[in-house]
Amino acid sequence: MASSALVCDITPVEGVNITIKTDNASKDFEIEWRDSRCLPSSSDADVSRNATPRAFNENSRNMMGLVSLLQKIVFGELVDEKLGSGCKQARNRYSSRETGTTYIHLQHRTSRHLVQKIEVCTDNAGDLVKACLLNDTREPTVLKSPLAILKQLGKMCSSEEGWTLIRPVVWADLPSELWWHVLKNMTAKEGSAMACTFSTIPNIIRNPNFVWLPSELHLVLLTAQEAVRCDPSTHLPLNLQQGEFKIGRSRTNDVVLLRDPEVSKRHCKIWRDARGDVYIQDLASTNGTKLNGDWLRPVGEGNDRAPSAPRKMVVGDQVTLGLTTLQLEDGPCPPHSAATSPSVVRPEGSATSPSS
Repeated sequence: MASSALVCDITPVEGVNITIKTDNASKDFEIEWRDSRCLPSSSDADVSRNATPRAFNENSRNMMGLVSLLQKIVFGELVDEKLGSGCKQARNRYSSRETGTTYIHLQHRTSRHLVQKIEVCTDNAGDLVKACLLNDTREPTVLKSPLAILKQLGKMCSSEEGWTLIRPVVWADLPSELWWHVLKNMTAKEGSAMACTFSTIPNIIRNPNFVWLPSELHLVLLTAQEAVRCDPSTHLPLNLQQGEFKIGRSRTNDVVLLRDPEVSKRHCKIWRDARGDVYIQDLASTNGTKLNGDWLRPVGEGNDRAPSAPRKMVVGDQVTLGLTTLQLEDGPCPPHSAATSPSVVRPEGSATSPSS
């Protein structure tokens, strides 16, 4: 690349940094990228805390190839049907072979009902013909050159604007529960029926007033010392409704682990947003929190430590704090165990006194 190369930096998703260099004609592209999502777990004793991801390099000679590489870096999919039948389905999710049109889909990190896409039209050689930024609220923004597209992506994916690349939504893949709430939202009153088509579904989902009522989830005590398991004040198992739930030794927490000496007074918190997603965050605890064996590292050192970055949880995830392990499970708490402590595991053959 010549010394007059133009440089653009993009952070398409959290943990991925891409630097793209192109010449004045925007014909050739050099891509250097680092993916911290590939780093070994920071809980490994032999991994330096200052470990940085290795830089990878790719090249593209046209705009279509550049978009394909962006999709490959972020999602691990090759978007080029010339690479084999296994890649054709990935390509079709992003582009239309008949028209030479490719879409880059973006979603806002915090206001997730906000979505936009960049339409990129190319000729048979893969060079840019036209491009524009599309959304539902204003006129399309025309992007006249590959460099304009890259600058627009860099601006939108910055921490100030807060957009991130996403896969295009495939409505047929949505769970049946979401379809039920879509139909319920379209029904003016109980008992009335309405037609539901593919063209109407996206508009409903993107409406900020539409909330998909999520499945019920609950938190259970998986493993712990007997003193913790016998303690009736743990408040476990616990139904996770929308809101915040703090965990620690203090009795002011929603989950109280008073009998675990390795747990801090305010150890970590779990919360659930309006769309049902569950997140966990370590509150700069003394002995730390693990999610499925990976440490949730606080920010900073010593007395200046701040809570860790939030991590999303899914059903089956295990949280280890001190000598206790909790697990996120599907459905509500069993009726006989809600708001009570779990039973104590006793060795086989041990005597148990009957309840009075």
